Amino acid sequence: MRVEPRYPAQAMRQGREGRVLVEFTIGRTGSVEAARVVAAEPPGLFDREAIEAVKQWKYNPRIDRGRAVPQPGLRTTISFRLDRARS
Repeated sequence: MRVEPRYPAQAMRQGREGRVLVEFTIGRTGSVEAARVVAAEPPGLFDREAIEAVKQWKYNPRIDRGRAVPQPGLRTTISFRLDRARS
């Protein structure tokens, strides 16, 4: 399950777009843990909203030898585009 990030009001007013590279771990329960920004363009403008959205994502946990195990080091890029924010 993926939750779309909110578009920051300040960025929308300024007509700014960008992207955020987030690294995270899928925990044993399928929840996102240890989400952090690796890179952002522009820096700092979309970071908070990207992290808040990723923290709400849910996955099926990885099973190894019958047990759920964490999956660290996963990365995704969250794009913030005005055409998607206004639709």
